[in-house]
Amino acid sequence: MSKILSTMEFAKLFNYLDIVWKNKYGKDILSLYEDNPNISKEEITNYIMINISNFPDAVNIINQYGVYDIVYKFLYSMGNKNIVRISDETIKNSRKKGFQLPIPTDEKQIERIFSGLRNNMELYERLYKDKVWIMESESLDGVPLRSAKLRMSPTKLFHLLGFDYRVDLNPNSLPENASIFTNAFRNSEYAMKLLSESAEKTFYLLLEELIASENTFMDSLLSGKVSNVVNVNKLEMKSYAFERIGALEDASGMIFFDKELAKEQGHEKTTFHIPGDIILINDFIRKYDLDNLYGLDYVFMPFVKTPD
Repeated sequence: MSKILSTMEFAKLFNYLDIVWKNKYGKDILSLYEDNPNISKEEITNYIMINISNFPDAVNIINQYGVYDIVYKFLYSMGNKNIVRISDETIKNSRKKGFQLPIPTDEKQIERIFSGLRNNMELYERLYKDKVWIMESESLDGVPLRSAKLRMSPTKLFHLLGFDYRVDLNPNSLPENASIFTNAFRNSEYAMKLLSESAEKTFYLLLEELIASENTFMDSLLSGKVSNVVNVNKLEMKSYAFERIGALEDASGMIFFDKELAKEQGHEKTTFHIPGDIILINDFIRKYDLDNLYGLDYVFMPFVKTPD
């Protein structure tokens, strides 16, 4: 017989830890990583785990379910994220068009975006490029095992990282927008060539060229030259979310979507939008304080199982 700690309950444990930690030490756990960039993430994580012993209720839960190693890995992973915190205002503004927002003036925000883009390109290269994954769920309350194929094309990656080709950047239907966008690159002609071809390979090359054009693109963002076609808040939001949907890297949550099953379980309203956009997936991450989450086409919450 195994004891089961659901992802939602696991998230509640972290919420509880955050509350009692803040009550005792004046700051939440994440602040330790943010405020001490010169101390190794391993040292900070060890410090947190040692001091968790001051909270008997949390210790009892960790011991009861045998999740010490999982808690440790979760905290360590959280401390190693490039974009560790996103404000509610950023989430709100990430759903707007660039022209609806003021010209960005926060250079640090843009630096975080490019840091996230670089990291996410590495994640894509390692986990998704030229791969097809078969994702399988465990049975849940009598629901049989389900599987789904996952392939993340460069075209999809371009969208997931915050760029909307069809709506904002298509050179055929929106030539002015495409010109504004590509003029922010170090080699605008090459960028326009890649954007115009709009093939899977060229979208990946375009993202590589974007990262290589960081200085010129950053200047264009800060001067407002590309504000009509690029939403900085959306780029930050998408980088934040993409970094946290690793299917294979210590994901603390995975959600599948199935309308009928959700309706039967009374969750249709709360899960209906989850597969629609990575921003909305991120709302779920925030709601349950998850570090990582991966979304597919069925509703399923994975469980952490440990022996009695």
